[in-house]
Amino acid sequence: MLKAASSDTLDYIERAYNFVRDEIPHTWDAKLTVVSKSASDVLKNKTGICWTKSCLLAALLRANKIPSGISYQYLTRADDASDGYIIHALNTVYIDSLQIGRAA
Repeated sequence: MLKAASSDTLDYIERAYNFVRDEIPHTWDAKLTVVSKSASDVLKNKTGICWTKSCLLAALLRANKIPSGISYQYLTRADDASDGYIIHALNTVYIDSLQIGRAA
């Protein structure tokens, strides 16, 4: 399980990301049949698809007052559209300390 938040925001973001990426297998890739519908389900079931894994990461970040959202990509299943399309979810994170050109 993920340890308590670090005082270093970037370190916590990286650890939270690595936790969700490495410790929570993608349901499809792991050939599992359980359906996780929420971030808490992902923790309970220890698996999720990209959307619910993104929900978990956003929840972990938001719980530590780090603004996070979920974005979507519309992708082809193959090198072209011959096999159809999928929607893939991924996270966005607002990192205040990385703002460039901000007025003082």
